[in-house]
Amino acid sequence: MEFNNTFTLKQLKLIAYAPAVAANGIAMIDGQISEEETMAISGALLGSSEKYRHNKLIMLAITSFQQFVQMGDMPGEMRYIKTPEEYLRLFRKIGKTIDKNVDSDLGVEYKQFLIDLMRQVATASTNKRKSLFGRGSNVSAEEQKFIDHIADIMNLEQ
Repeated sequence: MEFNNTFTLKQLKLIAYAPAVAANGIAMIDGQISEEETMAISGALLGSSEKYRHNKLIMLAITSFQQFVQMGDMPGEMRYIKTPEEYLRLFRKIGKTIDKNVDSDLGVEYKQFLIDLMRQVATASTNKRKSLFGRGSNVSAEEQKFIDHIADIMNLEQ
């Protein structure tokens, strides 16, 4: 599927900036972005080109993001997000845009890409949480709830 005339410029910007906004959103859910989370954001975004090269929508988002960043052209509705509710509203809009304009398989994988990216960043936290049996997760209950809510509002089965 080619994407000529599929998205308006505003929609393309939403799709292109969504990975960076998702990564920053989950990193900030606890009020701060750790050095490890910053490194995870960079690594995950850089690694996406190789992992998802077969998905033309994800590749469009990655290449468009690079172009928009060079132009300094970030949508205002993404630039000034401060609350979890604003993130949820934005990702509801992104999910609807994908559902309306993109083949189901490509759209589902794009949404899963956003969720996977959020999990990678959440896992990067140095705040180790251990269970009674020594197993642990770096993803806090608050982070997991946020990720699950984003997946839910984008109609992504988990």
